[in-house]
Amino acid sequence: MYLADEAHHLNAGTKGVKNKKEKELKENWESVITQAFQSNKENKMFEFSATIPNDKNVQEKYEDKLIFEYNLKNFCKDGYSKRIFIEQYPNDNINLRFLGAMLLSLYRELVLHKYNREYIKPVILFKSNTISKSKENQAKFEEFVSNLKEDDIKNFYDTLNNNNLFTSEELFNKSHIFFKECFKDEYLLKLVERIQLKFKKEVIISVNEDKKDEPWQDVLNNLEDKDNYKDNFCC
Repeated sequence: MYLADEAHHLNAGTKGVKNKKEKELKENWESVITQAFQSNKENKMFEFSATIPNDKNVQEKYEDKLIFEYNLKNFCKDGYSKRIFIEQYPNDNINLRFLGAMLLSLYRELVLHKYNREYIKPVILFKSNTISKSKENQAKFEEFVSNLKEDDIKNFYDTLNNNNLFTSEELFNKSHIFFKECFKDEYLLKLVERIQLKFKKEVIISVNEDKKDEPWQDVLNNLEDKDNYKDNFCC
């Protein structure tokens, strides 16, 4: 009997992958599971996943195998998880996406502090589709944070108000108003100082690196603990 949690990962070879090397690696993973399952005709496997890939080949694979469907979207809609807000950036400027994520994270943290909920800590996940791209983006992020200027934040909010770059502007507008009320005329300077402190290199975890000398897995699993000094997670 096989019980497969997060079973959408078992479809890596079924999905179409453009990169040949990546496809070979993914097919090897799915093929290992398939070979183990098919090694005995008496084997049974139950797969569990809240995020079945929206892929034609995967949909066809499960067409006659699906027993019960209750996906993550319905799970959230029914009130069993945190309420999820999605902000999309239809723009190729990665610094714009970096800054938007940091501003919203800082906004959430300051609102929590305002209502004496200091033990809750927002965490950002930056994820790339390859390890090499992840390392490249992490270097860009660290450089952007270290060189952040007041004009970067001013231009961000000016762009927000003058263009339709965001699918929803409400949360960003709320953050802008809150920062102005909180820090008055110095809000741009204060935001730069806080961002450079909260998102400095020392508080970033990268799972691309070899952490043999540091119990990084424990640090990763306890990111939200109030005594965990790490604020961000890049992978």
